[in-house]
This record gives sequence, structure tokens and C-alpha cells, in this order.
Amino acid sequence: MPGRLVRDRFLRPPGSGQDDFMIRRRPSSSPNPPLRESEGPGRGGLPLRLLFARSQTMLRSLVLAALLIVAPAAAVAQVSLIPAPARETSAPGAFHLSARTVISFEPGDQQARATAQVLADLLARSRGLKLAIRAPRPGDSVIHIAGGEGAGEAYRVQVAPGKISVAAAGGAGQFYGAVSVWQLATQSPGRGAVDIPSVTLDDQPRFGWRGLMLDSARHFQSPAFIKKLIDAMTAHKLNTLHWHLVDDQGWRIEIKKYPRLTEVGAWRTPATAPGAPRRSRPTRAPRPGCRSRRSCVACRSRGRCP
Repeated sequence: MPGRLVRDRFLRPPGSGQDDFMIRRRPSSSPNPPLRESEGPGRGGLPLRLLFARSQTMLRSLVLAALLIVAPAAAVAQVSLIPAPARETSAPGAFHLSARTVISFEPGDQQARATAQVLADLLARSRGLKLAIRAPRPGDSVIHIAGGEGAGEAYRVQVAPGKISVAAAGGAGQFYGAVSVWQLATQSPGRGAVDIPSVTLDDQPRFGWRGLMLDSARHFQSPAFIKKLIDAMTAHKLNTLHWHLVDDQGWRIEIKKYPRLTEVGAWRTPATAPGAPRRSRPTRAPRPGCRSRRSCVACRSRGRCP
């Protein structure tokens, strides 16, 4: 209701030793309405202490209701991937990844075998787990890489207790699915065994060209840095490296088949060096305000020509 909150003071009978307060709403139509007898303590009004007690009871009820709502959702852990997958379905349970886990693939699928080796290397570097690549035995926890539906870079990853499956129609999809498994295994910091929450990922890129540009024409990088950058691109599913190798400053990479690219084009000859091409002098007349053609050239080079 419209109005504003005010505080009224009610005196207890003599000898009580304390006063009592009540919060009530004052109607906006009356700036200072008189207090009715029925609004005093023990009648229609409520003491401040009773209001506070009721507020505590309501607060406890709200907190309990919120906990009951959040508790079922907390049982299903959420995952964080870069980039976020197109569809993600969480489920209860987890896959226990340890040194006893094996990576398997379909017999004869060389692309899946190469992807399995990449995943094993990533897990060895990040978590210190050296996983065997072989056919699973009964009782093994396994990461299986196989063919599937879809096209291009699309893939599906299914994580369940005891098994992780990576399915994709093409080698690129299998590779990016394995990268997602590696990201799931590194959600928590540290090395050693880890529990991966059960989840199903259906993913395909929104854009076919997902690139990063590296300028090596003006800024120099070591071969080790270039390899590290490509690894970082792989971890984030970027598929195109735009490598800026040449500009007027020079050619910045050695190619044995074309030696003159570095013999001649690796640097730019200064304009004042012996043998450099000479610039032709301007032949037009001085502009108004310049005393001669020479002074016009000088002031024009400084950006002060009128």
C-alpha cells in the first residue's frame, strides 16, 4: 500500500524497565495521523521484537526451500569447455581416469590411432598419466575412439562410468573430440588420477574458418614459441594459422629451395645506402608561399607545406 514507514514508541507500564517499539506504515494521505488505541502493544499493533522473530522464521524457511531446490542440481556437476559445445547434457556419475585407463580405437583406423596417440601425449604432459593404447580387457576403464555420424569437424563425446567414447565421421572430428576429453580431464588442477563428470557433448563448429594471425615480419619469434602457439591453438580448436612472413621490412623464414628469399629479401636496403635507387626530384614549381623549389621540397617533407 502507498505510504512510508515510521517508528512509534509505546511506553510499558511503570516498573517494566524498558520501552517497546513498533514499525507501521503511515498512509501518504496523512503526514502525521494520530495513533489509534487499537494499534498499541497487546492490541492491533505488533512489537518490534515479535516482528523480528517472525522475520527470522520466514528467512529460515526461505533458506531451507532454496537448499532443497539446489541440492538435486548440485548432484550433476557442470563442465567448462573452450569453446562451449553446441549441446551439452549432464548426467549423474563420473568416469575415473587413472594410469590403468587404456585408449582404444577401431582396428585399421589409422586416423583414430594417431588421435589416440595425441590424447595420450596430452594426458601425459598435463596429468602425468601414461595411458596404454591397446584393445581393452574385461574390467578396464577405456577411452574409445571410433567413427560416427556427421560430417567435417562434428563429433560426439559420451562420458559414463567405466567408458568414454569419442565418435566422429572424419579425422578432424575425432581429433577435436579427443581435445574435449583432454579439457574434461584438466577441469581441476593437479596431476594424477581424476574423476570426469558424466556428460554427453554434441558439437560442431559454427564457423569453418577459426584462425589466429601471427606477425613475424616485424616481430621475431623463436621456433619453440611458434610450436607452443600452435599447441595453444589446438587446445582451443582453432584450425587456421595466418602467418605473416613478409612485408617491406623483409622475408622472415628460411626456405632451402629458395635461398634468395633470405639472401636478398631478408632485409630492406636503407634509402641512403650506396647503390640504393635514387628518388627523382620533383619537377613542379614551388607552391605559393615557398621561396624556391628546394625550400618547397624541404617543408613538404616536414608536413608544413602551405
